[in-house]
Amino acid sequence: MIKKISDKDQKDWLNFLNSNEKLENKDFGQNNNMFEVTVDFVSEIISCVKDKEKKLISGDPEKVKKVYDTWKFSREIKSLIPNWLLVDTQA
Repeated sequence: MIKKISDKDQKDWLNFLNSNEKLENKDFGQNNNMFEVTVDFVSEIISCVKDKEKKLISGDPEKVKKVYDTWKFSREIKSLIPNWLLVDTQA
Protein backbone atom coordinates (compact mmCIF):
# COMPACT_ATOMS: atom_id res chain seq x y z
CA MET A 1 0.00 0.00 0.00
CA ILE A 2 1.39 3.40 -0.96
CA LYS A 3 0.37 6.47 0.97
CA LYS A 4 1.28 10.07 0.33
CA ILE A 5 3.39 11.57 3.10
CA SER A 6 1.61 14.27 5.10
CA ASP A 7 2.59 17.93 4.69
CA LYS A 8 3.85 18.00 8.29
CA ASP A 9 5.98 14.85 7.82
CA GLN A 10 7.34 16.19 4.54
CA LYS A 11 8.29 19.48 6.25
CA ASP A 12 9.92 17.58 9.15
CA TRP A 13 11.78 15.37 6.68
CA LEU A 14 13.11 18.35 4.72
CA ASN A 15 14.16 20.09 7.95
CA PHE A 16 16.00 16.94 9.01
CA LEU A 17 17.80 16.65 5.66
CA ASN A 18 18.84 20.30 5.76
CA SER A 19 20.00 20.30 9.40
CA ASN A 20 23.63 20.01 10.45
CA GLU A 21 22.72 17.89 13.48
CA LYS A 22 25.21 15.11 14.21
CA LEU A 23 23.78 11.80 15.43
CA GLU A 24 25.90 9.10 17.06
CA ASN A 25 26.08 5.60 15.51
CA LYS A 26 24.70 6.78 12.20
CA ASP A 27 26.40 7.44 8.89
CA PHE A 28 24.56 9.43 6.23
CA GLY A 29 25.40 9.47 2.54
CA GLN A 30 23.94 10.86 -0.63
CA ASN A 31 24.43 9.09 -3.95
CA ASN A 32 22.70 10.70 -6.95
CA ASN A 33 19.02 10.85 -5.96
CA MET A 34 19.34 8.29 -3.18
CA PHE A 35 19.83 8.93 0.52
CA GLU A 36 21.60 6.22 2.53
CA VAL A 37 21.73 5.75 6.30
CA THR A 38 23.93 3.23 8.09
CA VAL A 39 22.93 2.38 11.67
CA ASP A 40 24.95 0.37 14.19
CA PHE A 41 22.83 -1.69 16.59
CA VAL A 42 24.22 -3.18 19.81
CA SER A 43 22.04 -5.63 21.72
CA GLU A 44 22.36 -8.14 24.51
CA ILE A 45 20.57 -11.46 24.08
CA ILE A 46 19.98 -14.65 26.01
CA SER A 47 19.35 -17.72 23.88
CA CYS A 48 18.07 -21.12 24.98
CA VAL A 49 15.57 -23.77 23.92
CA LYS A 50 13.35 -25.63 26.41
CA ASP A 51 10.91 -28.49 25.92
CA LYS A 52 7.26 -28.65 27.11
CA GLU A 53 8.38 -29.53 30.63
CA LYS A 54 10.71 -26.50 30.58
CA LYS A 55 13.76 -28.77 30.53
CA LEU A 56 16.76 -27.07 28.91
CA ILE A 57 17.56 -28.57 25.51
CA SER A 58 20.24 -26.16 24.31
CA GLY A 59 21.78 -22.79 25.08
CA ASP A 60 22.24 -21.13 28.47
CA PRO A 61 19.48 -19.01 30.08
CA GLU A 62 22.09 -17.25 32.26
CA LYS A 63 24.63 -16.37 29.56
CA VAL A 64 24.24 -12.88 28.07
CA LYS A 65 25.75 -12.41 24.63
CA LYS A 66 26.47 -8.99 23.12
CA VAL A 67 25.52 -8.78 19.43
CA TYR A 68 26.69 -6.09 16.99
CA ASP A 69 24.78 -5.49 13.75
CA THR A 70 25.09 -2.84 11.05
CA TRP A 71 22.10 -2.14 8.83
CA LYS A 72 22.14 0.10 5.77
CA PHE A 73 18.92 1.75 4.59
CA SER A 74 18.21 3.66 1.38
CA ARG A 75 15.42 5.77 -0.08
CA GLU A 76 14.90 8.17 -2.94
CA ILE A 77 15.40 11.74 -1.67
CA LYS A 78 12.47 13.33 -3.49
CA SER A 79 10.06 10.46 -2.97
CA LEU A 80 6.84 11.24 -1.13
CA ILE A 81 6.77 7.63 0.08
CA PRO A 82 8.25 7.58 3.59
CA ASN A 83 9.42 3.94 3.44
CA TRP A 84 13.11 3.04 3.67
CA LEU A 85 14.57 0.00 1.92
CA LEU A 86 16.97 -2.25 3.84
CA VAL A 87 19.84 -2.71 1.37
CA ASP A 88 22.57 -4.37 3.46
CA THR A 89 23.20 -6.01 6.82
CA GLN A 90 26.43 -6.99 8.53
CA ALA A 91 26.84 -8.92 11.74
